[in-house]
Amino acid sequence: MKIKSLLTVILLFLCSTMIFSQAQKSLQPHQGKIQSIVESANNTFYTAGDDGFVVKWLPDGTGEHFQISDLEIKLIAVSPNGTDIAVYETDGFSIHRVSEWNWKTLTRKNAKRFTDSIVSLEYSAKGTYLMAGTSSVDGMLFLDPKNKLTPLSVVKDFTGTVTVAKTGKTEKTVLMYSPQGTLTYYNLADGSKVQEFDCETLLEQATLLYNNVYLVGTKNDSISIIKATTGEISATIPSKNPIILKSSGSDLHFVEFDEQNDRFILKQVPLKKSDLQFIPVELQYFTVGNLEEITANLISTQNEIIYGTASGALYSTGIYPSDEGINIDLPKLTETANNKISDIAIIDSNYYFISHNNIYVGKILESEITLFAENVNATNIMALDNDLILWSINDTKPVYQLKINENNTTEIIELFTIQKPITSLNASNEGIVTITGNSTVYVYNFEKNTNEEIYTSSGLQDAILYDSENLYVAKTAVTNPTSALINININTKETVPHPVKGDIMFSLEIQNKNDVKQIYGVSVTTSNGKKTTEIFTYTPTTKSYAPLLQWADEDTSAFVNVINGVIYTNIAKSGARSLNLNTKKSALLKRSASLPKAIVGNKTHLATVNQDGSITWYSTSTNAKLENWNLTAENYLSSF
Repeated sequence: MKIKSLLTVILLFLCSTMIFSQAQKSLQPHQGKIQSIVESANNTFYTAGDDGFVVKWLPDGTGEHFQISDLEIKLIAVSPNGTDIAVYETDGFSIHRVSEWNWKTLTRKNAKRFTDSIVSLEYSAKGTYLMAGTSSVDGMLFLDPKNKLTPLSVVKDFTGTVTVAKTGKTEKTVLMYSPQGTLTYYNLADGSKVQEFDCETLLEQATLLYNNVYLVGTKNDSISIIKATTGEISATIPSKNPIILKSSGSDLHFVEFDEQNDRFILKQVPLKKSDLQFIPVELQYFTVGNLEEITANLISTQNEIIYGTASGALYSTGIYPSDEGINIDLPKLTETANNKISDIAIIDSNYYFISHNNIYVGKILESEITLFAENVNATNIMALDNDLILWSINDTKPVYQLKINENNTTEIIELFTIQKPITSLNASNEGIVTITGNSTVYVYNFEKNTNEEIYTSSGLQDAILYDSENLYVAKTAVTNPTSALINININTKETVPHPVKGDIMFSLEIQNKNDVKQIYGVSVTTSNGKKTTEIFTYTPTTKSYAPLLQWADEDTSAFVNVINGVIYTNIAKSGARSLNLNTKKSALLKRSASLPKAIVGNKTHLATVNQDGSITWYSTSTNAKLENWNLTAENYLSSF
């Protein structure tokens, strides 16, 4: 019966969807490079960036912000139905995923993982197909939005890499450009090749203009204008590092950087049939902030140009000539109004959070905060009894103890320094365990004030003290010993591998259950080429392993925290989820616009720190969401 109930939990988890989601309306920029801008209906457009957020920008200038992924979003496409969007998420290495979302409900409809990168993403004119161009020999894939993005056998011939694909309004034909140097028309009714033309190879920024009559792209400091019906080059325009503007209009617009005057130049090339000169006209001279790098762009149907930048900001302008060549300082659409909260800790009825410059304290669920201490350039904070531990993830800064005295005065003590960046840290009364550079485990002893090197290997992910003598280390299984979980005796340095499944383990927690210490954590396993991520429990005394929650994909950013006999995790990238260890009931907590990166709590309340630097509060008894807070630029908390 226990096995049956456990499997039920797993199945329910796999079938769950992202419910209770909400976007946040604001003028905030992206936190990182903007990768893609696409137009939608009713004078709206979407942006997507390295921060995993998609933002729908409304006519009133505000944006509906929603974090779709903890990975970078490179491409975005908008369905003709006006409701659905598709995105390409990637870590730039092994994870390449296309997911489809309903923007009204903010739910993920479909997701499909690929072995190779996606170089183009576009819906067909009626939305029958989602066309995904891969960098592999598979070439262009026609995915079925109505059937879990299942690939359809639409085109019979090998397409190779396709960076541009466009169907006609009736979806009878599709035009594809391959950097191998071909323009090909296919009949979508029977998949046959209608025509194929040789054309310029290796075009970058390739796009179709003037009702798909011309293909334009860049190569070797020039812009090629190609007749799409013949493959012939109509014109070659010299241009140093040009940026071609995305448009559905009839003319070519591109941007050059004027190094001599530290400004950009917008140029226009008419593509009318009667004009065979293709001579660029300097239309506008402008600057973007403090010489920001333009990383994405769009010319809307209202002839408004939107520029996205490497900093995440948006700028806009109309298509009009600069008066007498005067430089235009483009107006900014976004506004940075919030500071980021990087971590939070709870001690009794107080919560403490850390921002860039300061550490603040407040009463749980009260937004009034007090400056508690100056930050010592730390990014992370952890409660240890009545004190706080401060450190910086992925950095070599020292580890500190912030002592809180009975009279509420504070004292910051530097505990130890390290040589390589900290990749993991866990603190308990037995000591502080750090992993540096994913290769070395140290244990700091409070009584002796020593930080001893315990173990060195590669692929180390997390480590935690089981008791004063025993240390458990989560790692990759490919390094010796070939187990993802090992036990190390701190005194003798004896290393014992444990018989657990998993290619890699991380996010370890130790809790007592029926007076027996249990290890909880996350493991990722590959079987038949498919990856599974699961939350597990392991009992060292009996060497028994059991999965608790599973997700049929890879999630290396998942965390585990056990609070009052309940596991909290963000597995499946769908927000925080709870699993009661006694009742085996699982529930998905209502998420904010941003995904959680950590969770802390006490007997009454939970708080998540979200990837955008906000905080979300929950009730531990009901899992109900209570408050969403941002830290403003003026350092006070505001609800949203």
